[in-house]
Amino acid sequence: MVNDTTCLNQLTSDMGEKDWICETCVQSHTLVHHIIAVVDEQREANTGFRGRRKFKKWMQGTPLALPEIAPTWDLGVTGNETVGQLYDMMTEKIQNTEHGCPWCKKYFLRVNMVEMGFQLTPRMVKMRLECPNCAEIRSGLTSERLRNLIHELSKLTRKNERSLRTLDAAARAKSNADSNKFGSEMSAAFNLGKGGSWQRTFDTAHYASEANARYLDQTAEHDEIRDNIFDIRSEIEEEQLILAEQHFGPASLLPKKEPRREVPRREEPRREEPRQEETSSSCSNCGKPLKPTAKFCGECGTPRS
Repeated sequence: MVNDTTCLNQLTSDMGEKDWICETCVQSHTLVHHIIAVVDEQREANTGFRGRRKFKKWMQGTPLALPEIAPTWDLGVTGNETVGQLYDMMTEKIQNTEHGCPWCKKYFLRVNMVEMGFQLTPRMVKMRLECPNCAEIRSGLTSERLRNLIHELSKLTRKNERSLRTLDAAARAKSNADSNKFGSEMSAAFNLGKGGSWQRTFDTAHYASEANARYLDQTAEHDEIRDNIFDIRSEIEEEQLILAEQHFGPASLLPKKEPRREVPRREEPRREEPRQEETSSSCSNCGKPLKPTAKFCGECGTPRS
């Protein structure tokens, strides 16, 4: 498995529940993608003084079954790492991976890239990252249709907030009406044969029915507003994508690069120059050996030839 690609050259995000994947690929994907999500979830869940202590203790523990399955990972994991150590290792691995910008077609480190924010456009879900320069340029692209859509989204958002408050009030009214209806029915059943009247029971039942109807109406209205917000956001993303492709050209998904590895430099052995051996000569008159720098024989005084 290389990054998000399995040994069958298939993206893990494209695999369904019925697709088969080898055990090593499953474990590698789980370690890289899911342990980070689990750590972030635990951090958000454990807040406050006690929560932070609980989270710190959890980060110092070793995940279950990690020592048994760690040898199947080619990630430098021995199996003795704590959750915190694994989190740091995986974060560093992901941040040091080079990703391609779909607009300028250049590679950047993950830590230097930004999220594009396309969540509702299917063909852009995999292209989540862009370089800061393209992001700045794309944020300045606009059109009249885009401005109108953003204005419509703002109005729907305010309407949704009012609908939430109305829905909450309808839910409380329904709960109170249901409680009064139950109490009235119990009281009527207890006073049956003692001259009690069923009129109050009928009234509370009618009020409970009206409260339930209002709650259902408010729920339907709120759901319709949410659907409209979803549609507007989808149209905004489509318009932003159209403007970006008009400026940069079609977006394309570039293959990921492996993390940079520092290759140790090989030191070349120094070549030693051969030493010139001093050759000695002898005197031509008496035969006494002479030094190479001698100009005459020290024995007989004959000049050196």
